[in-house]
Amino acid sequence: MKSNFRMISLVACVFLAVSTIGNDGQAQPTRPSMMRVSSYELGGTSALQAAALGEAFLKKFNIRVRTLPLGTDVGKVTSVRLGKTDLSLIAVPAGFFAQEGLYDFGEKNWGPQPLRTVYFNNKNSIFSPATTKKSGIKTIADLKGKRVPHVVGSPNDNVAMQAVLAFGGLTLKDVKSIEFHGYIAACRGLLEGLVDMALLDSMSSSTYEIEASPHGLYWIPMPPENKEGWARLLKLYPLEHPEQSYTGAGLSKDKMVWAMCRPHPTVVTYPQSDQNLVYWFVKGCAESWDLYKDISIAMPTWNIAQMLKVHVPLPWAEGAVRYFKEKNLWTAQMEKDHNELLERQKNLANLWEESVSKSIDENIMDKDWYQYWEKRRNAAFPDFWTQMPIKK
Repeated sequence: MKSNFRMISLVACVFLAVSTIGNDGQAQPTRPSMMRVSSYELGGTSALQAAALGEAFLKKFNIRVRTLPLGTDVGKVTSVRLGKTDLSLIAVPAGFFAQEGLYDFGEKNWGPQPLRTVYFNNKNSIFSPATTKKSGIKTIADLKGKRVPHVVGSPNDNVAMQAVLAFGGLTLKDVKSIEFHGYIAACRGLLEGLVDMALLDSMSSSTYEIEASPHGLYWIPMPPENKEGWARLLKLYPLEHPEQSYTGAGLSKDKMVWAMCRPHPTVVTYPQSDQNLVYWFVKGCAESWDLYKDISIAMPTWNIAQMLKVHVPLPWAEGAVRYFKEKNLWTAQMEKDHNELLERQKNLANLWEESVSKSIDENIMDKDWYQYWEKRRNAAFPDFWTQMPIKK
């Protein structure tokens, strides 16, 4: 009887060991029971996407996804930095600004952040200027003297606003900036008549709410024929591209508009985060696609094949690389880009430390710090941006 029990136990142990070994011969990373992610507040498209992923992860892998809604780029990156969340769903440029130590991330308590890409949605919904049908505003140039939102702690939204104004030959001096503490608050500012224009995601519920209001929704066109306007925009915010869109609020194949478009959101983390969890997040996105792809119009482009058509501006997380290699998706070009981006982050960190030290020797005042850092950073990295060409 004892020998039979030992034999059963041995078989069970062997089965368990084999079942946790992947295609590459390595043991499968431990499956987490829960993941904590931060995203924009309810009403934003990233919050809806996080909820859709969470529903699929629970059904397919019994993994719960707890979402923390936060209104600013700084808040979302902080949540991961402090270990309050494991991952964050943010705008692609926001992750780049954090890596480069730019704008809000150029403050002395920040500096260049070694963020890693986990996954992202290569969707072509628009993030573009909109107003109400009753405003009388038809072009970007018509915004002169009008009210536009400034979102505290969100360099992505604020730099995008400057870029859009530049498209129309305007600057922040030509408009009145109204302060909001969160992206959704800025969207509601348009609905409530507090601003005359806002940058909206065509797939977010807040944008549909504006469309359904008595004021109506009007997308301000940004035609590619305006080459000078696009050149001014891309100089400030070059991750965008013009797209004739028909997907989302106020749009259809009979009501298309040329607008500003980019992938959104990107999922980021830090190197010290649990890479087993990262692996399972990537696995969850890739292998539960059939369960979430029809939940909303934003979800089909979470497909891993669609995602890997884009060159990312941040290096990949270790757990993501492991999954890609396991599925034979990791290419020589991805390896080259990844190593170059890791080297870039290393050089940025060294430049930051050197700049802090020199600023003390040169008696640079705190109020002059960012200008000092930006000058040194731009001299060392004159290209300013890494490229993120979008392939369809």
